[in-house]
Amino acid sequence: MKIKIFTFFLSLSLFTIIGNTLTAQVFSPVANGVNNDVFALKVFNNNLYLGGIFTECYGNDTIVSPMLAKYNGSSFDSSGIDGWSGGGVTNFYVNNTDLFVAGDFSLPFDSIRGINNIIKFNGTWGDTTYSLNNTVNCMINYHGNLYAGGTFHAADSGAVNYIAKWDTASHHWKNVSIGTTNGEVKAFEIFNDRLYAAGNFTLIDGVAANYISRWNDTVWQPIGLGVIGSVSALKTYDTMLYAGGDFVLQGVDTVNHIVALDAHDVWHKLGNGMGADPTATVTCFEVHNFLLYIGGNFNETSAAPGNAIVSWNGTAFTRLNNGINASNGVVYALQSWNNSLYIGGSFVVADSIAVNNICKYDAPAGISETKSNVFVQTFPNPASKNINFNIHFNDHAALNGCMIINDIVGRQVMTAAIHQGLNTIDIKTLSKGIYIYTINNNINSCQGKFIVE
Repeated sequence: MKIKIFTFFLSLSLFTIIGNTLTAQVFSPVANGVNNDVFALKVFNNNLYLGGIFTECYGNDTIVSPMLAKYNGSSFDSSGIDGWSGGGVTNFYVNNTDLFVAGDFSLPFDSIRGINNIIKFNGTWGDTTYSLNNTVNCMINYHGNLYAGGTFHAADSGAVNYIAKWDTASHHWKNVSIGTTNGEVKAFEIFNDRLYAAGNFTLIDGVAANYISRWNDTVWQPIGLGVIGSVSALKTYDTMLYAGGDFVLQGVDTVNHIVALDAHDVWHKLGNGMGADPTATVTCFEVHNFLLYIGGNFNETSAAPGNAIVSWNGTAFTRLNNGINASNGVVYALQSWNNSLYIGGSFVVADSIAVNNICKYDAPAGISETKSNVFVQTFPNPASKNINFNIHFNDHAALNGCMIINDIVGRQVMTAAIHQGLNTIDIKTLSKGIYIYTINNNINSCQGKFIVE
């Protein structure tokens, strides 16, 4: 399979790139941080949950919080969270109204039963039936079924190898197909209505698949030649599936720890990737304000300084000031929340600012877009329930107009009347994804995009 140098494009009939007005980039502490590594971040019920191997959270008071804590925007809270032991919390997943916490841990539930490596929270902690016998790295809901991946080999229902599907009828974990991989599963993602699994394996269900494979509800399929080395992270961004990890090669082509797959199974190289350092790795992705943010352990990005975190706009990497510029700093987790990007990992300095393993990065609160005589600011972006459009028609000739919203493949999904000033649009009926809006007042028009999460 041929690899192509990545070229960013979208049909001009759908989207025209519009000049952005950006404010200063700023790193800042999150309270006073925590005393050890942060491996996972997730927003649930308007709180930011942190998982890792830390035992204390620093704020106005130091609180004991083994492996897990929540942050409300100003302070940490660990009330009701105790008794955890093991190697740490490595992953969160929100499934409907439930927060799943996963990793390498045990938690006493009562005098007889215990919870191992995965637990469900929906207002109260409990439900031992989800337990697996070793580390859980990732979870996802695909076609209404909950999947888990990791290093486990067994559940209370019997043998499951590295990947399992929750059976709601029997209330047990089951194998996926014949359920055999020869190595750890580290990441899931859905792309073009298929479930992708990646990690440290070369076989799945007896089929050769180099570190990444695709599930269609019936069989596992290899993705061309795959990559040569472990994959730690997957993320859908615009029209591509991005993979990051320890690998240097995709097939016979040097890609340096990051590569993108299109809908036609063609792999795309992103410049020089994370540089030629063979020890570098990409550990996480997050989409924030239309950009793909990339975290890991690297200090070069496409032959320029990167320092553990950079952004990608579809054509080029951009460094975030001096990044995580502590010696041996690593980013393990990224989460967009309340117009900021939260960064967790193993570091004590972010852009020369003292932090403790977690910090916040603020680019613009929204994206200000200007084309012709129309100014538009969208916020919050990404959004989940309502999105605001602050619109200013510079010519003042027509102060009212209309907005047409299309999905990423050009299908019209919504229209709305708009006016000069602030417009709030209800987007609760829209599925998660990227949308293109067109604003027209019969004299001028502009286009932009927003993300529903």
